[in-house]
Formats: sequence, structure tokens, C-alpha cells
Amino acid sequence: MVSEREAKTVVDTRLRQAVGYTVGAPEGGLGIVQAVPLAGRRTRPLHLAVFEHEAETGLGALAGYLDAAGVEYDVLKTHQPFSAPGDFDGVIVLGGSLSVDDVALDARRWLGDSVQRGLPCFAVCLGAQLLADALGARVTRGRPELGAHDIYLLDGARHDPLFADLPRRVPVFSFHQDRFDLPRRAVPLAGSLNCTYHAFRYGVAAYGFQFHPEIRRKDIDRWRNVPGYRRLVEERDEDWGQLAEAVEAAAPKRDRLAHELLNRWLQLTAAVRTQREQSRPPRRRVDRRAKVSTSRRSDTDPK
Repeated sequence: MVSEREAKTVVDTRLRQAVGYTVGAPEGGLGIVQAVPLAGRRTRPLHLAVFEHEAETGLGALAGYLDAAGVEYDVLKTHQPFSAPGDFDGVIVLGGSLSVDDVALDARRWLGDSVQRGLPCFAVCLGAQLLADALGARVTRGRPELGAHDIYLLDGARHDPLFADLPRRVPVFSFHQDRFDLPRRAVPLAGSLNCTYHAFRYGVAAYGFQFHPEIRRKDIDRWRNVPGYRRLVEERDEDWGQLAEAVEAAAPKRDRLAHELLNRWLQLTAAVRTQREQSRPPRRRVDRRAKVSTSRRSDTDPK
């Protein structure tokens, strides 16, 4: 049995080997991360895009939390012909059994361009791989990680607006074989014994999570119909019933984590929108009477 301190040491060692240093507070401080509450303010609701790659891999527990927060969202299906979405306050990128290269190239380009311009992002599993890929990092195939396990928060999480006061050891549920390298200038936030990077932040509010905070038992039941997930379970000689029981047993803690992460990200997204709106130059007011008067004088001037 590996102790928490030993596991944390292994994860930290892998991190130093991968990036060459231990990450502390983000350069320049937290900036705008002191977000305003979502409720009780006379502002328009947040409007999010949700990237869905397969019909069976939806928002899960996140849907109820978004509805409770009064957030509006449009589900965009990346496995269908994709057109660039309109103006959104942020994007949630869901998981799926696909690989990064199976997702529409236009969707991947839009994600990378938008995040580079500062769009907040909440990306789960395949979504996190897509985010890392869009930011120039490698996504590779590794040892599968299925079921319930722990992740260990890294030094960068101590100053992060989503992870700052969470326990150093967090129980999660994962369902993946591919994994991502850390994008350049990203802050690593968590890792596990089998996967060096389980969470990272890019910029102010773009987050990738390799684990599934949104999953519920009914999601596992739907995933049994997805060929890619069935293959992964068979190759690992796992049992669907036991996976479903593991999801059910950890539901209270996992749901609290999902709610905490999403709510903090929504507050951060609201703060990003507020700062963006306040930084826009004010519209110039035109004195139409003066303009007309000038025009009339020019018409009557001698030539």
C-alpha cells in the first residue's frame, strides 16, 4: 500500500523530470481571479458552448449545476459538420471514446484560436486532450486508467482559483488510455501514479481535466454502447458492473468536487467577461446636429 506522501513524491518527481522545475504561484499573481458571485447580480446569464463528440457522452452531473446557476448553453456536435460558433463567454469540451485526430479539424482549430485569445475553457478527458493538442502539446497512448483512483495536487494548485483549498489527495474516476503532455506556459495542477498530468491551467481560465468529474452511474450504462469504450474495458479485463458500482459508491464526494470545480470556473468566467467588457473602448457619441450644421455651411460657402 502506497502512502499519500510516497505517492505525492512519485508524482512530483515525474513532474520535475517532465518540465524541469517545480511550479509555484503563477507569474504576476492571480490577477482577475477574484470573481464576482453569479447569483444576485443584474447581469445577463453566461452563455457557453458545449462541445459534444458522441451522443452517449453528455454533460452528466454538470447539466444540473449549469441549470441551477442559470447558465445558458448550446450543445455543438463535433461529430457532425462543424461551423464556427458565435460569440460565447466560455466553452465546455466533453469527453468521448475518440482520439484527438477523430474530432473535426475545424472544431480543434476554433478551440485553439479561442483559448489563445483568452476564452475560458472547462475540458474533460478527451476534451482536455483536445485542449492540450490545440495548444501545441503532444497527445500519446499510454497505460489505460479505468475506474476510481486518487490524484495528487501539485504545487501550482496551491495558488489556483479552482484547486486552492482542496485536499492534497482527491478521489476521482477516470476512463482513458490516451494522455497529454503539458502545453507550453501551462500550469500543472494534479497528477496520479499512472498519469503525470491530470489537470492543468492555461492562461487565466482554460482548464484541462483528464479525469471525469461529471460521471454518474447512468453515464456508465450508456458508455456500454460505445464501441471504443467496450474495447478498452475488454482489453483491461474490467467488469462493467464493478465500474458502475465504483461510480455509485464515490458519487457524493465526486459530485461535490464536480460542483465545486464548475461553480468556481463559472465565477472565473464571469469575471473574465466583466473585465473584457470593461476594457472595451467606449463608443464615441456623435453630435448629429453639429454634423448637419457643418454640412449646411459647406453647401452655402462660395466656391
